[in-house]
Amino acid sequence: MRYGFRKTSMDDIARAAKVSRQGLYLHFRNKEDAFRAVIEHLAEVTLLALRTALAADGRSLDDRLLAAFTSMTEAAVGSADPRGMRELFDAAQELAGDIVHGLDEQIVLALEGALKQARRSRERGEPSPRALAEMLYATSYGLQHRGHGGDDYLARIRVAIRVVCKSEGL
Repeated sequence: MRYGFRKTSMDDIARAAKVSRQGLYLHFRNKEDAFRAVIEHLAEVTLLALRTALAADGRSLDDRLLAAFTSMTEAAVGSADPRGMRELFDAAQELAGDIVHGLDEQIVLALEGALKQARRSRERGEPSPRALAEMLYATSYGLQHRGHGGDDYLARIRVAIRVVCKSEGL
């Protein structure tokens, strides 16, 4: 997060992990393998945070969705500068695209499930819960890619959530 993927060396990773460089090579062949392991871990943590927030009983759908996006963002990027995340997003797509695509699908499925559960009825021609879930996730992804973070990100994703919930009559 500090230097970006390209500028980070195995020495940097070893120092941060408080292991020797040789010890690091016992676990990973190279920086790319270490990065994939980080992406796998972040995917697991992100999904757990999302599912936990969506499952919170007694809260409105918009509150659960906002909590889900907030917790996913905190789990995945923490307090990192969102402007520096672009290079990490690009590296993740390049080196761990299969993991990223699997995570994307699991996120959309979880959002879709929450929307299906909250939907009262569906008029012909209205967007499906899947389409709404994809739209919310794409909005979140786009905001992060454009460097929105912290309170700015939350305010903007809250607008998208309100639009979806209002369209669902919630």
